[in-house]
Amino acid sequence: VFVDVFSHEISVDTSNGKKQIKTTPAKAVVNAIESGYLETVDKKAQMVMAEINGGELAYRLEGDKEFKVLGRFNVSGTQYVYVDVETGEASEGEQPFLSRFLKLISL
Repeated sequence: VFVDVFSHEISVDTSNGKKQIKTTPAKAVVNAIESGYLETVDKKAQMVMAEINGGELAYRLEGDKEFKVLGRFNVSGTQYVYVDVETGEASEGEQPFLSRFLKLISL
């Protein structure tokens, strides 16, 4: 991690070169919720910076999303979301089996 104290820029070396961090962790949480991938983020859950898609750097967030099963029952499932550190764009990450199943049968 490199911090330029004059320009206030933070960058990280990855396998694909230097990536500038333009999205703060707080903004990553907001983007994940606003995008609809998450409804809540557990404050105790760890936010990790990880390389995805061959070298892109992203925050990995864990949270919950509610599913309406059979059109009647609200069930909460764990979701994982990646938020790009440069663009702030959220995308769905790998999901536990229960969450994939709930998404499949939800209406």
